[in-house]
Amino acid sequence: MILNLKTAGSQIKQARLKAGISQAELARLAEVSRATINALENNAIKEIGVNRLNRIVSVSKDGQYAGALWA
Repeated sequence: MILNLKTAGSQIKQARLKAGISQAELARLAEVSRATINALENNAIKEIGVNRLNRIVSVSKDGQYAGALWA
């Protein structure tokens, strides 16, 4: 499977906004920097590790890793 980071970043941004959380909050919950979230959402990141990306897409508002951003 080939992952398009531009599409992933757009989907992450939509899900984050739908969840009502800031980039800073998502970064804190996913244990990545806010700059990483910003770069991903704005198509300014060229590559990201699978584990980091998985933490971002799997985070929920209460900090549990249950894929809540995609619900």
